[in-house]
Amino acid sequence: MENESDFRKLLKSIAENEGTSPESVLIEIETALAAARSDPDPALQALWAAIPHKGKWPTAEEVVGFIAAKVR
Repeated sequence: MENESDFRKLLKSIAENEGTSPESVLIEIETALAAARSDPDPALQALWAAIPHKGKWPTAEEVVGFIAAKVR
């Protein structure tokens, strides 16, 4: 994502389409990412390691930004 504001706009848009809150959308994304990270497959773990991140694991915003950049 270009910046945090873009990510927040995306969450808000998804929330409006789904009839929920941006916070709920973020929780769902984070839950899905946590489940995906738990796969022990070395190839998948290598993909996770390839995503630039500041903490132990990529945040939802970092993952979405990484994917968006790849799609462009």
